[in-house]
Amino acid sequence: MYSARCANLHGFEGYTEEQESGFEPDVREKIGTAFQQESPSTHATLGRWLNTIWSFDHDLVLDNFNTLFPRNQSLRAKNLFSAAWDAYLAYSRPHETLFDHLRPCYLHGIDLLVAGENTAIHGVERGLAVHLLNDYIEGYDERDDRQNLLSYLYDQEEPDLARQVAWQLWRWGEDNEEMRDHWSKVRTLWEQRIEQVDDADAYAVEFQWFVEWLPLHR
Repeated sequence: MYSARCANLHGFEGYTEEQESGFEPDVREKIGTAFQQESPSTHATLGRWLNTIWSFDHDLVLDNFNTLFPRNQSLRAKNLFSAAWDAYLAYSRPHETLFDHLRPCYLHGIDLLVAGENTAIHGVERGLAVHLLNDYIEGYDERDDRQNLLSYLYDQEEPDLARQVAWQLWRWGEDNEEMRDHWSKVRTLWEQRIEQVDDADAYAVEFQWFVEWLPLHR
């Protein structure tokens, strides 16, 4: 995003601070036109750069939100949604001020992933785990833990997705000492999973990653 780099060089402090677009008018118009294109490749590009676009112009994203992320059940809509959404998950960290707007997309994206109707973009499952764990740890979503997005994922009863979440949580703890300060949340999540899971054998690998946390919090 060349225009974003130029805006940074000119001291643009972000849409939240400036309350105006950081894009030049002609660039903003071109991005707006791109949002309207029904092309999976264009949607994937926009999804990959969504956080940057959001940082420079909230209104540009919100005005084109349903076009970028169509959530009806037609095959065309699923393909366009998945192209943008999977690229977003695979290449972007969750954005706190954008997160609540994206909540319906997280729900819909989980449904498509479980149904095997997402794209083949590498890193989607790991990206989803990173996003949902950030929500859980940082509290982006103020809903009760039983109603948050991570609980929705667990309700799908998909051992591989649950394993990915537990592995990512352990990986953070292994690599980052500050993350170990969140042991109480890790323990709460572990206890929640023990209560939820009926078939311990199917989720054995997930629980092993929780066990691996025990040496980390001491």
